[in-house]
Amino acid sequence: MVPPQNWVDYEKVLGVTNNLRHYDYDVYPVRSAVTTGVWWPEDKPAYTIAVVNNDDQPIQVKGRIDIVRYGTKGRPNDVWLPEMVKLADLGSLPVDIDIPAHGKKK
Repeated sequence: MVPPQNWVDYEKVLGVTNNLRHYDYDVYPVRSAVTTGVWWPEDKPAYTIAVVNNDDQPIQVKGRIDIVRYGTKGRPNDVWLPEMVKLADLGSLPVDIDIPAHGKKK
């Protein structure tokens, strides 16, 4: 299987550009209230993430987490390279980031 960032239309669906730049931070999932990536309308997914500052300077910024409902579909003659499709934009969550140099926050 091809890594998700290499799927057909990944950049278009998520509104990102692969390999554009190096970020001075990392974001990791820490905890999830659901155990699957497939949700039903009655599911209440909740996640805890950690943001790690890899820089010598503090990070103080307002940001957002965009929630995108997406799916994948197979492509003729290539089961290893799926095509990503956007089903809906479900909104954004504002986040205030304030992390000291080389710090981490959940």
